[in-house]
Amino acid sequence: RLWAPVPPSARPAAAGAACGLVGVLVPQVLFNGYATLNTILADAHPPDAPTLLLYAAVKILTTASSRAAGLVGGLFAPALFLGATAGGAYGQLVAGLAGDPVAAPAYASVGAASVL
Repeated sequence: RLWAPVPPSARPAAAGAACGLVGVLVPQVLFNGYATLNTILADAHPPDAPTLLLYAAVKILTTASSRAAGLVGGLFAPALFLGATAGGAYGQLVAGLAGDPVAAPAYASVGAASVL
């Protein structure tokens, strides 16, 4: 429904432009997101929980709008990205609230695996 007002032949270009604009604002969600995933899983100064949740939300929106507009792309990498960011955010929240000694990357790994 998002792309309903746009003529079908212009939908891929409009979705690409929208994703490009989002990419300027949040470049971590562009492409497959493996660089961001590596940062989270390696525990190399990952972003805080609210930022990870922002990444997840933006990735959902860009992937869904791209698919709805007819752009070709996979769902495997975005699913891993979503699971890892949500799991990493959850791990940080648990560690902060309960003092859980399990590292946040473990939660990110479980989150990524859970969406497969």
